[in-house]
Amino acid sequence: MLQSTSTRLVPSLDIQPNNRKLDIAFRHAGITSNDKWFSWAINPNDDLTSSMNGGQALVAITQSSGSLRAYTSSIMNFGTKLAESNISYSHSKLSATHANGEAAIL
Repeated sequence: MLQSTSTRLVPSLDIQPNNRKLDIAFRHAGITSNDKWFSWAINPNDDLTSSMNGGQALVAITQSSGSLRAYTSSIMNFGTKLAESNISYSHSKLSATHANGEAAIL
């Protein structure tokens, strides 16, 4: 579990002869129907003074239909709006789910 939050990262490693894949699910408990978005980011800069500038985020936002849409966002400055953009890490099949008060970005 991540410090001071009701979130956790769930890794899964799949090693095939010519392919290695790491799947990570970010899970956040305590999500209600009033919550509009949630996110998890990693800051590859190794510089705590820069805050989250340079962070690479996975974001899930609630659509008007009530379903979740997952996307990536690169945090470039303190005024970020978490706009959809490419991140530095390759990824595939990004999705989000919400059930029983827990939401996940997969």
